[in-house]
Amino acid sequence: MNTSHSEINICMITDDNYIMPTSVAIHSMIVNKGNGKYNFYIITSNLSEESEKAFKNFEREDVSVKIIRENAQKRFEGFHVFSNDSICVASISALLKFIIPDLLPSLDKVLYLDGDLIVENDLSELYSTELGDNYAATVLDVSKVYWKSEFNSCAKNYFNSGVMLLNLKKMREDNVKDTLIETKRNLTDTSLMDQNVFNIVFDGKAVMLPVKYNFQSISLDNSGSKWEVDDIEKNYKTKYETKADVFSDAEIIHFASKNKPWKDPTSALAYRWTHYYLSLYPDKMPERKEKYGISVIMPCYNAEKYIEETLESVLAQTFKDFEIILIDDGSTDSTKEIIDKYAEKYNNITAYHQENHRQGYERNFGVKKAQGKYIHFMDSDDLLEPDCYEKAYAYASENNADLILFEAKSFFENERLEKEMPQYKTCYTRKLAYPKIYGGRELFVLMRSTVGIMVSPCLQLVKRDMLINNSIEFPALKMMEDNLYVYQTLTRASSAIVLHDAFYKRRVRENSTMTAYKEKEAVRAIAYTIHEFIKDYKNSAESFDYSTAIFEHIIMFCKDLKRYYTNLCKSQGRDNCLDELGDMKEMVALCLFIADSYEQKDMRIYTTVQYRELHYKLLKAYRDKSEINAKLQQTYKEKSEINAKLQQAYKEKSAKTKEIKKLEKHSLYPFLKKIKKSIKKHWRC
Repeated sequence: MNTSHSEINICMITDDNYIMPTSVAIHSMIVNKGNGKYNFYIITSNLSEESEKAFKNFEREDVSVKIIRENAQKRFEGFHVFSNDSICVASISALLKFIIPDLLPSLDKVLYLDGDLIVENDLSELYSTELGDNYAATVLDVSKVYWKSEFNSCAKNYFNSGVMLLNLKKMREDNVKDTLIETKRNLTDTSLMDQNVFNIVFDGKAVMLPVKYNFQSISLDNSGSKWEVDDIEKNYKTKYETKADVFSDAEIIHFASKNKPWKDPTSALAYRWTHYYLSLYPDKMPERKEKYGISVIMPCYNAEKYIEETLESVLAQTFKDFEIILIDDGSTDSTKEIIDKYAEKYNNITAYHQENHRQGYERNFGVKKAQGKYIHFMDSDDLLEPDCYEKAYAYASENNADLILFEAKSFFENERLEKEMPQYKTCYTRKLAYPKIYGGRELFVLMRSTVGIMVSPCLQLVKRDMLINNSIEFPALKMMEDNLYVYQTLTRASSAIVLHDAFYKRRVRENSTMTAYKEKEAVRAIAYTIHEFIKDYKNSAESFDYSTAIFEHIIMFCKDLKRYYTNLCKSQGRDNCLDELGDMKEMVALCLFIADSYEQKDMRIYTTVQYRELHYKLLKAYRDKSEINAKLQQTYKEKSEINAKLQQAYKEKSAKTKEIKKLEKHSLYPFLKKIKKSIKKHWRC
């Protein structure tokens, strides 16, 4: 039976142990489906009547559910399954994938999906993929990109078997089922249950799909921020500008690792799964692995001179509900030994050792490992006032704030630095007070107008969930990565509080990242940051004030970029150094144009602002008109209801008038009237 693409056939394999995640997966598909019909075929070895009923509850006019029972234990008795060193864990029921062509004899094509995923778009486009004489359409496995090994070398384009558009007709014609079973029977490699078998048999007979149809979160769990959008373009032949673009484009997110979102809500992209879980089970909430109030994340690089003093200042806090995550960034001095000593001595201190990735990467790594409600980033040479965490956490908790901002005071390594860099004495204190709880964007607008923004993550206590839910990370820049991070935390926060306490003590020293800039890298970093600002500016349609604040922010950074670019050209003895900036060349050119136009009071810049203002005034006028129309419609409705009541009252009055006239004609009425008159006269006496 051939089924049109208005009907999409979906096959899943599950048992009673996997009911909940499979249900969440189905729920996500139904929530995001288009106008077509979804036919679900649930293949199971052991499913209780209660579980079957739960699946059947999904049925409606455009959704059907059919349960197909097959005993996997009996069918695949004696087959090699998992050993202790298996890469992931799965039931022997996974081998039922091999016999799907026989279990669904009436179908020519089916979309097979694992239960540990969510679908965030209609499946019609994926389902319409032309298969030709191929057995399947699949997505390259992430292991082929990041950790190539012997187990994934069995096929040129080693794919993940959790999402497969299967050509059942072709598989039946070539008797592929028997080939799959025999390959599994003879395969001694037990690292994966079914995936290697499919890759061996389907090698050269599978269409490669874009990564959006099977974005595997294990790429974030295992490789962290190492992966870049270039990896996607190179391996999946799809170009994206940023990591956030990859996440937003993903139509199927596959939690293909041991870190399942229902077991660890802090794992990569777990919040996307939790959204569907809570809409399906609104009275339930996955357990949050939150062991501490605050996670202190401290990257360290050749910090032997300062690290002990810094750690002691944290350990001396009056607030004790915190952990310290120390990340050695490839130090060549004794930093490694020092932090290992502290980690061994204190249960709430953990030390990690990495290659030299720079600070942004290590901070992102720390967030993934953090088990605290709030995050505080601290540099390995700075100090804290003893009551910093106690006061900041109290304000954050009492108000359920996403973000707490505080101030700092600088201290200098020597008198020369203090003399040469006097700006650091006051650069971490705000001249104006911000006395209430603000929305993040509201506070950004206010701070932008008063130049109150401090570009330092060390002066923030930020809720971890806010970072995760908004995919906020430090960009992969060699310097100045703080600019974008601070902007994003501020503008994405639902609620923010400013404390005018100098809790943080910032050390100004020789050769710190704070005092050592490289013009070329500075130009590239600022250009990338402006690029991200511009994307926000384009999407800031809701508020003229917010849009203007971003515009002013862009102008300020363009002026900074021009200053660094001018210094770069001077150091090179040339007027034009754009060719040295590689892929950021065009962006830098745009930023220089904006800076020059602003300085020259170019009307194009001012026209942009004026147009924007007019646009927002027009939007406000339309919005006001719409509100007035709504009120008018309500008034008309109320008037109509009043008129209806009035008409009813007139009818009732008319009926009563007729009744009175009828009664007045009664023969006893004159007699009763006389009696009434007599009583009144008597009563007056």
